[in-house]
Amino acid sequence: FFFFKQKTAYEISACLVGSEMCIRDSGYTMHGGQCIKCQEGCLTCKSDSHSCTSCKAGFFLNNNQKCTDCSSKFPGCLYCHEESCTQCKAGYKEDEDNENQCVKCEAGSSGCSSVCLEGQYFDGKSCQNCAQNCQQCESQNKCLVCKEPFLRTGDTCIISCRAGTFNQKGVCQNCPANCQSCLSQERCLKCEPYYLSLIHISEPTRLLSISYAVFC
Repeated sequence: FFFFKQKTAYEISACLVGSEMCIRDSGYTMHGGQCIKCQEGCLTCKSDSHSCTSCKAGFFLNNNQKCTDCSSKFPGCLYCHEESCTQCKAGYKEDEDNENQCVKCEAGSSGCSSVCLEGQYFDGKSCQNCAQNCQQCESQNKCLVCKEPFLRTGDTCIISCRAGTFNQKGVCQNCPANCQSCLSQERCLKCEPYYLSLIHISEPTRLLSISYAVFC
């Protein structure tokens, strides 16, 4: 007989995270059974990690299969192709004499860009980084979308929803009234002390049965 040690939930999740880093567009690739980082600027790359197949925002793929920063070829450029700039950085605008070049805006000038890279916001003068774990924000203190696997609660990002809240599409929402723990607004797992569930429902699954209250 052979006995196999069953992996814990932590071990399984750690393994999945490592795999996801390589199969998703995250700047990693699989090589020799290990997850290794692609070259600077790569979004995806070949298994040797030296040849990029696509680039992150703000970079373009050159003939050597490397990703080059747009601003190094087109000063003041945010997004570009190899031959032209397609979007100037915040605080810059398209040069009237050369549409492939960006020029720095002077005070009071019109047509200036306010576009920033993902994970940044425009403070009226230049692009600033959002708070850690925030993917899109209005300011340093107001996050709109959190990086995975973080969840938004109010204007900040946390790793898991607090007691009395539940995850709804990446945002922590409040459980229904008098509910201490829930799966959604309609599924309360545990009522607050001194409250009883008015309707009790049990949902069997392949592995276990989940019981919840409709109202407390």
